[in-house]
Amino acid sequence: MRDGEARIFREDEITLDAVLASACLPMLREAVEIDGEAYWDGGYSANPPLRDLIRTTAAEEFLLVQLSPDTREASPRLRQDIRNRSLEIAFSAPLKRELQAIEDMRGLCRAARHARPPLCDQFDRLRLHRLSLWDELDESGGANPANLSWPFLQHLAEAGRLAAQRWLASGAYTVQDRQDVAASRG
Repeated sequence: MRDGEARIFREDEITLDAVLASACLPMLREAVEIDGEAYWDGGYSANPPLRDLIRTTAAEEFLLVQLSPDTREASPRLRQDIRNRSLEIAFSAPLKRELQAIEDMRGLCRAARHARPPLCDQFDRLRLHRLSLWDELDESGGANPANLSWPFLQHLAEAGRLAAQRWLASGAYTVQDRQDVAASRG
């Protein structure tokens, strides 16, 4: 939190404090201290840290579940709506930066005809699917990151299930994915 940089906790570093820090919203509770450093929810700096994930995994396909809308048609007028929209923007800005950086990297890799770094091969194979829950969430409540109520979390889980069904029905996934899905149902 001190320098605003993202801190990614690796498998062997995940403790109860790391999980609490990952969910710590500054307007709801004070920062969680780990080894003398204070941490808030990583959504303010890397939400999610896609480039780091791409660099450190062999996975070629990612499914990104997006809770907040990229845009809203109407400007918020009421204090609570303004607060909610400012939270949406704060939490979606790092995602937009990550996605733009990935596209920039892909462009650089396409332009590099010779002496391409090995990371370019990962970006060439990368399939990133975005699944928006926005169609399943109502306009008024949205995915307010400060809403931690159990009914809302249940609503969010149901919205995720509906969005996944819509995505699967769209056929937007690959042929191999379809075979995997069919095999898992059989």
